[in-house]
Amino acid sequence: MQTRSLAKHTAFLSVFTAGAVAALFVPSLPVRAVLTAIFFVGTGVLAGNVLFAGEAWPWRSFLGALSTAAATMVAGSAVYYLYRLDAAATAAVIVAVAAAAWTVMALGRKKPKLFHAETSPREPPPLAIAAHPFRAAAGAFAAAALLAAGGYAFAVLRAAATDMSIRSPWDVVPRMFFILFFVVALGVLASALGGFAPRLALLPATGLALLAAGVAASVYAVGYGFDPFIHQATETAIFQAGFIDPKPLYYVGQYAFVTILARLLGGEVVAVDTWLVPAAFALVVPCAYWSLRKAFDFPPSAAAAAAASVILLPLASFVATTPQGLANALFLMTVFLALPAVVAGAFPRPVLFLLAAAATTVHPLAGIPLLIFATLVTYLTAFERTKGVGEAARWIVLVELALAGSVALPVVFILNSAVSGIGVGINVEALRSPAVLFEDLQTTQVATRKFMAVYDFVYSWRAWASVALIGAALAGLVAAWRRFRTGLVYAVAALVFFVNYVLLKSVVKFPFLISYERSNYADRIFDLTLFVFAPMAAVALAALLARINRSFPALRVVAAVLLAAFMTSSVYLAYPRRDKYESSRGWS
Repeated sequence: MQTRSLAKHTAFLSVFTAGAVAALFVPSLPVRAVLTAIFFVGTGVLAGNVLFAGEAWPWRSFLGALSTAAATMVAGSAVYYLYRLDAAATAAVIVAVAAAAWTVMALGRKKPKLFHAETSPREPPPLAIAAHPFRAAAGAFAAAALLAAGGYAFAVLRAAATDMSIRSPWDVVPRMFFILFFVVALGVLASALGGFAPRLALLPATGLALLAAGVAASVYAVGYGFDPFIHQATETAIFQAGFIDPKPLYYVGQYAFVTILARLLGGEVVAVDTWLVPAAFALVVPCAYWSLRKAFDFPPSAAAAAAASVILLPLASFVATTPQGLANALFLMTVFLALPAVVAGAFPRPVLFLLAAAATTVHPLAGIPLLIFATLVTYLTAFERTKGVGEAARWIVLVELALAGSVALPVVFILNSAVSGIGVGINVEALRSPAVLFEDLQTTQVATRKFMAVYDFVYSWRAWASVALIGAALAGLVAAWRRFRTGLVYAVAALVFFVNYVLLKSVVKFPFLISYERSNYADRIFDLTLFVFAPMAAVALAALLARINRSFPALRVVAAVLLAAFMTSSVYLAYPRRDKYESSRGWS
């Protein structure tokens, strides 16, 4: 029976693969788009049947398609380094990804526990909403209305699009946009917390995240920022010639993925690049929802509202497509998806390494920490807690892994400097005097004009956002430890990343960079430290919202209004600003 099923699925996989290869040569763009979607979703479904057995089909499809996209990044990078990425090589990548999916199907049938370990509860299938038809109808109507309002907000942004040189998108975007964003955010939270088919709120919540990260892509007709122009030029050159010389050591995962998608979609390199990272960030929302439900059995209402709140995270790296932004989005997805693995092994650990490998091909500065995180997750979940010598040995190995990970990035920078000759140095004085370390970590305070209610609220959120995130994460760690004796891996990973941040900030010097850019690498690691805390912060928020949902309705209203206001503030702060408090210096 299993052999017959494998043969049937092999036939489907062959059809999906042949369709994707045909998309490279079909002249019609709509047909190309359909064939491309069928390949990624269809292959994802077949692989997801093994990797995520027991899940409802929407989650098998989503998580399987995400795994397929990560495999495409890794395979595309390998083919590019070995050869090039012309049409024939792109076809080879598609076949290689399909072959990997077939291998997963074959191995999964022989050794089911190789990839997947199941935990309860399972997410009920969508048809379960038929038990409450009136709530389902109200939830469907609310979701449709919110999607329409979000579409109108995008229309407002497109109407404000300009090719003029501006300091801030808010110079041309009308205030109506912020009202619309707040209303949609409030509607998403109300739809989730109100109990009207909260699962249906996921779609507008994902659209809201895309809206939050898509302002620059919509408003800047020529392009936003400096780096995206460089990367788009590189991707265009690879699309036209198959390679650039010399082949870059970094960023190839993004270049390969954009080139492959552009070949499948008829050469839309700039369009694919522009929307890649905003779309990837939007996918963090369903990842967060699934993880909170799977790991902690939070009610769908609390899980949906907490998942939508990922917009509260620092958004600056997700508003334009850069390798760092794409790697950060993969990082966020992975640390959320690891949550069920940490709690009860419900996410296949090989997929964590696949996502980490994809992030590494895109940008090692996020990929290497993610590989460290995946290693810590695998180690801490591979062995049962024991007593005596065995448990002591387990802790000794964990400390060794943490110490090795804490110096991994400085070591990588120094080794890369030795190979490339870019001149990374070491500040010996900082090693001799620990006080220097803390002096370098201090930031200058920004002087602002007070007593402007809206701006005071927005900039107060900026001042307290990191503290609030860390505080919520600590509360989530306590909750996870009390309930499952788990969550330690997030605390260890955050500590490891923070040590890397301190060393890169104070000990490792980058004299080849402009003076005001020499802390950029360290600052990116601090962002990763906050991101690795995000799942635990979401756990604390979901637990709080679940308790509020059982309390007075007025508390739900207050919570929804505050969260919507903070989300709107987060969007405003993610982009350059020119107001009474700050004035961005850079012109587009």
